[in-house]
Amino acid sequence: MEVKLDELVNPDDVTLEVFSDISDHSKSALITGRQKMLHPNEHKQAPLVSMMEIAQVFDHDYDKLRKRFKYKTRSDENQLNGWIRESDGSISEYDGKTKARVYYKISEIAQIVRAVFPECIRPEGVDGIVVTICNFKGGVTKSTSTLTYAQVLTLRGLKVCVIDLDPQGTTTKWLTTHYITAQESCHKVFSEQAGSLRDYVQPTYWPNIDFIPSHGVLQNVESHFHNLLKSNGPEAVQYFPSEVLKLKSSYDVILIDTPPSLNNLTLSAMFSSDGLVMPLVPSNPDIESASEFWKLYIDTCKVMGVKPTDKLFDFVRIMISKSENTTTSNQNMVQWIKMSYPGRVMATEIPKSAAVARAADAFGTVFDEPKELARGAKHSRDQMKSVYCRATGELAQLIYGIWTRKVKRKLYLEQQGL
Repeated sequence: MEVKLDELVNPDDVTLEVFSDISDHSKSALITGRQKMLHPNEHKQAPLVSMMEIAQVFDHDYDKLRKRFKYKTRSDENQLNGWIRESDGSISEYDGKTKARVYYKISEIAQIVRAVFPECIRPEGVDGIVVTICNFKGGVTKSTSTLTYAQVLTLRGLKVCVIDLDPQGTTTKWLTTHYITAQESCHKVFSEQAGSLRDYVQPTYWPNIDFIPSHGVLQNVESHFHNLLKSNGPEAVQYFPSEVLKLKSSYDVILIDTPPSLNNLTLSAMFSSDGLVMPLVPSNPDIESASEFWKLYIDTCKVMGVKPTDKLFDFVRIMISKSENTTTSNQNMVQWIKMSYPGRVMATEIPKSAAVARAADAFGTVFDEPKELARGAKHSRDQMKSVYCRATGELAQLIYGIWTRKVKRKLYLEQQGL
């Protein structure tokens, strides 16, 4: 059999040039797809929120909340009138004369909370709380959890900063409509141990959520870190936490999304944190992976010179995610998780949900989805919003507890003349 030269050529051979074309094409397609998904407004917009939705966030009776707010603000000069939707889709300030559903802007919610739930506002002179969302594995809803926590915390009247340290940048893609450059990420804070995190803070489409974006260049941080570790020792991992500390007076809560590994980025986030939340899928591989995560972290702490009695965090919580309670296997795994982490598993389980997946396909969460959905889709969306409100409520109670203890400690020291 005669073989011709052109028969030796594999038409599927991929050179670096071809690989670059694949990358460019996928990037272009993503931009086009994003524009279509956000059509007709390429720039994302935060929703208006009704008093009934605020009542749901706080698990409070709607009528009591409405009456309490009206009573507490009866003498306010800058009383919130709210907004109504016109038939053409626009909004106008409510005049109080007609019967209509009244909405509020997210930027106005803090005023409502301050009037009705003053105990839920950060006390004066007390710093914000840093919470890291971490797990060894990808696909466990770290980014989704980070974003929904941030959104619901703003619905509780709090100001939030999200720091995205995952080079994949899922959180970043959801919080912005433009492509982030390497210069906009905080990679120099790690690679050069220079600069201020504050220089990288950006506003987002969602009021009271600022963020520090991620970029693929963060993937290179690890090689720089090993060199810094050789020259600076354990101090090399302290620069980022010192920069996070400078942000704590400006925000009520700082949420850090981390990569699916225990590398320098994740360690730096953990050493910066008051608390940890680990989303954990109830499956055997995920449970074993989580156990290995804790072991490696303990080993790292020992290398860093951390003593057994040194305080690491105010709290550590496991959040069961992608739960499918209809199966016996899932139920067994959930019980295994609860036995593995007694007293540290959040009461609210996050179920596997088509509504969450649908929202993610549109670069958002269930709190971003429009109110005008098909009945079935709206029902599943509203169910998931209720679940995330309860989960964030658990996190909020931990945060309030830290603030309360700090205030009491300050008073105690003053009483002791210290």
